[in-house]
Amino acid sequence: MADLEKILSQSRVRSDSPKQFLEQVMNTMYRHLDFSEFAVAFKDPRDGLFRYIAFMGMRRDAETAYRKLSYNADDALSQSKYPRIKCTPSVDFFPSELRPERDGEIETFNRPGLLRQQRTSLEMLQEGDYFCAYFQSQRGDLIGWFDLARTKDGRFPSGNTLRWLNLICTIVGKVIA
Repeated sequence: MADLEKILSQSRVRSDSPKQFLEQVMNTMYRHLDFSEFAVAFKDPRDGLFRYIAFMGMRRDAETAYRKLSYNADDALSQSKYPRIKCTPSVDFFPSELRPERDGEIETFNRPGLLRQQRTSLEMLQEGDYFCAYFQSQRGDLIGWFDLARTKDGRFPSGNTLRWLNLICTIVGKVIA
C-alpha cells in the first residue's frame, strides 16, 4: 500500500514521461505481486498503434521480438483473434491452449520450446499462459496494457492478486489519460 501511495503522489507531479511512470508501476508490481515476467504496451500518439516499450524478467531476444510487434486497438481487444478468459473488468487470461500462432509472437516467449507441453494441472501455469491487464482513459479508450506471465510459484494467481491488478490499471488509466 505504501508503494501504491508513492506512485500516486509521484503521479501528481507528472514530471515523468508515461514510459518512466509505467516502468515505476511495473517495478512496484514486480515487488508485490507474484509475477516474474512483464511487458508494457502503450499507444503511440503518432500512429495510434500499440507497441511494447518496457520489460522486466525477459530474455533479451524475447524483448527484441516484442519491440517488433504493433497492434491496433481492435486487434488487441478482439476475442476472435486472441481468445481469452475474462478475470476482472481490466484483466484477461490467455491460456496457451487458445494461443493463435501469429508471425513474430512465438519469439516473445522466454521458453518457446515448452509451448507445446500438455497442462498437468488447472492450478499450474505453463509456458504460453499470460495475463493482460488493460488501462483505459476516463472515456474508456484503451491506452495500453501490462502483459504478465510466470508466477514465482508457478501457480495461477490468487483472486486478491487479480483484484490488485484491476485497481492498479484503474489508477494508471486515470494518471496517464
